This record gives sequence, C-alpha cells and structure tokens, in this order.
Amino acid sequence: MVTLSLRAKFLLLSAMIQVLVVGLLIWNSIRLMNHAVNTNAERVAQEYAVTLNLSLGPYATRGRLSELDGYLAEMLKDPDDSLIRYLLVLDENEQPIIEVGKRDAPLPAVLKQGGGTGFKGVRTIISGATLHARAPLLLRDNRVGSINFGLTTEDLKHARDKVMLQGGVISLAGLAVGLLLFYAFTHGIGRRLQALMGQSAQMELGDYSKALAVDGDDEIAAFARALNAMSGALRERIAQLEHSELRLSEAKRDLKDLNVSLESRVRERSAALERANADLSAALQTLQRTQVELLASEKMASLGSLVAGIAHELNTPIGNSLLASTSLRDRVEDFERHVGAGALRRSELIVHLEEVRTASELISNSLHKAAELISSFKQIAVDQTNDQRREFDLQEAVRDTIATYTPRLRRAGCEVVLEIQEGLRFDSYPGGLYQVLNNLMNNALNHAFEAGAGGVITVHAEAAADGMVALTFSDNGAGMTDEVLRRVFDPFFTTRMGQGGTGLGMHIVYNTVSAVLGGRISVSSAPGAGTSVRMLLPRAAPQRDAGR
Repeated sequence: MVTLSLRAKFLLLSAMIQVLVVGLLIWNSIRLMNHAVNTNAERVAQEYAVTLNLSLGPYATRGRLSELDGYLAEMLKDPDDSLIRYLLVLDENEQPIIEVGKRDAPLPAVLKQGGGTGFKGVRTIISGATLHARAPLLLRDNRVGSINFGLTTEDLKHARDKVMLQGGVISLAGLAVGLLLFYAFTHGIGRRLQALMGQSAQMELGDYSKALAVDGDDEIAAFARALNAMSGALRERIAQLEHSELRLSEAKRDLKDLNVSLESRVRERSAALERANADLSAALQTLQRTQVELLASEKMASLGSLVAGIAHELNTPIGNSLLASTSLRDRVEDFERHVGAGALRRSELIVHLEEVRTASELISNSLHKAAELISSFKQIAVDQTNDQRREFDLQEAVRDTIATYTPRLRRAGCEVVLEIQEGLRFDSYPGGLYQVLNNLMNNALNHAFEAGAGGVITVHAEAAADGMVALTFSDNGAGMTDEVLRRVFDPFFTTRMGQGGTGLGMHIVYNTVSAVLGGRISVSSAPGAGTSVRMLLPRAAPQRDAGR
C-alpha cells in the first residue's frame, strides 16, 4: 500500500476541491448563458412581430400586401442589413400571401399547432441557427392570418461561445494559480520535515543539543518525540535555549517566505484587477451603446403610436367629407336633369342651394379639422425626430400632444383637463417636451387606470419665479407604492416585467427634463390616491453642445 505524505494529501485534496468548484462554475455559466440567449432571442422575435404588425397591418386590412413584395425583398436581400432571414404572410387557410427571403427548411409544424414558446401572442421555436416565429395578423374583412418569419441567432450564439471561452480560460487560470499558491504553502512544510530528518540523524550520532516541541500525531510530531527521547534531561537548559534560537530562525524564514508569497500574490492580484478593469470598461461601453439604441427605439415606438392615433382620428373627417361630396354630386346631377327638362321651380332652386350650402359647410369643416390634425402631427413628428431648438407656445404643444391620443383616451374612457396659463412661451426643445408628455400619457393609460374604468388626467401649468414654469401632470388612478416610487426613475425598472415594458419610460423622462430641457422633476404618489409628476422648467433651455 502506498502511503501519502501530509503535503501530498493536502495538494490532492485542494486540486479535487478546485476542480469541482471550477466544473460547477462552468456548468452554471453554460446553463445561464443558454437561458439568456433563448430569452433574448424570444424577446427580439416579439419586438419584430410587433414592428411587422404595425408596418403590414394597414396594408393587410386593405388587401394590399402584394404592394410590399419588392420593398420586403430588397430589405431582406442583404443578410447583414437585418436579422430576418425570411418573411411569410399566410391567410386564414394557411395559403401564402407574401413570401420573401430564404428558408432552409419548411415552417415548423409545431408553431402552426400552437406549440413552441409563447410570449404575448407570439409563438417561437429555435431550430439550429434560426429562431422561427409566428404571430397573428388582421386581414381584410376581419379575417385572421399569420406572420411567419425567421431570425438568425448566430450573433447571439457567437457571443455566448466567446463569453464561455473567456470564462473557461479565467476558471482554468484560477485553478492553476490556486494550485501554485497551495504548492508554495506546503513547500515550507516539506522543508521543515527535511530539516527534522537531518536533525534526527545528527542526534543519533550523539548531538543532543536541540529539543523540539511535540504537538499532535502527524509526521512532525513523531519526529519530535523521537528527538526529544534521545536528548534526555542532562542538557535540558541548553536544549531549551537552542530550541528557542531554532524557533526564531524558523520564524524568520517563514516570514521571508510569506513576504515572497505576498509579493507574488500582490502582483497577480494587480494583473487580475487590470484585466477586470479592462473588461468593465468594455462592458460599460457596450451598456452605453445599448442604452442609446434603446432610447432611440423608445422614441420610434412613441412616434409609431402617434402615427396610428392620427390615422385613426383622420378617418372621421375624411369619411364625412367623402360622404358629403358624393351626396352633393348626386344632387347636382338631379338638379341638372331638372334644368334640362325646363321644369325647375323656384322652391326647388332654394332647396338645392340650401343643400349645396350645407354640404359645402360640412366638407369645409371636416377638411379643416383634418388639416388641423395633420398640422399637429407634422409639428410633433418633425420636433420629435429632429429635436431642434425653437420658440413655441406651451399650450399649443400640450394640445397637439393630447390630440394624438384622442382615440386611446376615448377607448379608455379617460378625460383630459387642461389648466394652462395663457402666454407661456418657451425657447427650448419641443421634441424633448413632446417625448416627456408622450411617455407620461402612455404611463397613465397603461398603469394608472384599470381597463374600462376611466379616469381624469390633469395638465396644469403656471409661471413661476426666476423665468421658470411649473408644469404638473397628474391622474386620479391607482397610484404607486413606496417601493415603486423609490425606483420610478431607475433604468430598466418596470412593474410589467415580461409583458412588453422596457422600464425606460420614466428614465427617459428624467434624463430629458434634467439634461435636455434643463429643469427639475419630482413624483408624488400613494396607492389609490393617483400620481402627480411636477416639473420646473426654464423658459429658455440651456444651450447644448453641437455633438450631443
């Protein structure tokens, strides 16, 4: 039977423990990375499904999807321009309406059967390097078809593999460093054992000048007992003095070894900290880029909602104008027949003139309302996309924003009360103000009121001291708890995790008010008592750098 020394046992045990820990870390990292890749891919698929529904919906409900064939084919021609690899729109009978891009395999049957992973109405499944997704699409005559598309997951998998490779290298490096440090630690014990063996040989030859302390039952204690048995009691005093001198010498050697070990560990720790700082800098840059992209995405989503609201609101005046003009044309044709027949009476002429006047007024009023809506939309859209500084009236800006939410407010049963002092003009950034009001309106409609319950939203503004304006946006809805209120401006914090909320709405509001408009913002709320957002804005916003 092979007997291992204490040093060998310690080294073997340390190696086994470190290998086990490293293995568990690598396994857990693989599990977490796979879960993160799948979750992120499914969220991206849901965002693409929403975007495609918004883009294709107006054409689908009018039966004009075929007009988009050329545009969609050009969009998917270069794989580097889009994550989408193919796009297929099916009708209610699973017959293709539009098919662009390249598919390596047939559509997964499990998605047609309602299988796969579900996320807000979007069914997804990952096959190889492609994530297949299916979402419903409203077609003409209220028929329901489906949007089927495939997203490449190669970039996510490459990123996962890169992170796993780096994690594996770091774990193996940590294992090697740990074994090296433990080897250095046990090296001193081995040296001590060798010294004791040499000392034992000298005492067997008659040198009893040294006596060693006995502690425990290990190899060192066994040597100490043997040496103390040979030394005897005749040289006890001398042995004690020599023993003290030996202990002092050993302590110095141990201290020297410890200093060398500490210097080595400090150098290694410094190198590790430098590497960690480099990794953190790279991660910070990535986070900043991601935040900029998410802020841009939030702006475009707000603009898309604005377009949808304006389009819905324009239907009524344009429809009225079309109906009135058609009726007027029919009446004119009847009048021409009466005139041609020579049977026109004065009473018929008066009635005809009254009908023409009524139809003209209806057409004029409807088209005037449509023109006002389009003017409001154009001003908001230009300001929100360009974000240029200009002079504007606060009351007009607020009314333009509220006008774009008229359909949603009507469906939600909500009333908006404007209490805005006349003549409050700003030399500022209207795009930033529109973004703030849009986000506050969306928050109120999405969080403050239960479905169908209705409520009141109040926008109050008045002049304050030192060229400032106090703007308050409040509702009488559900309110917030203290915990939610403390984190309301935190980025990526949302009470609707997994339900489509990005957690950036109020963070954008805070940054826009403080960094763009140069003002201050505070929120007060309580459960059941509604929410009030108070902003103190300068009439003349601070100048911003050209590069920002």
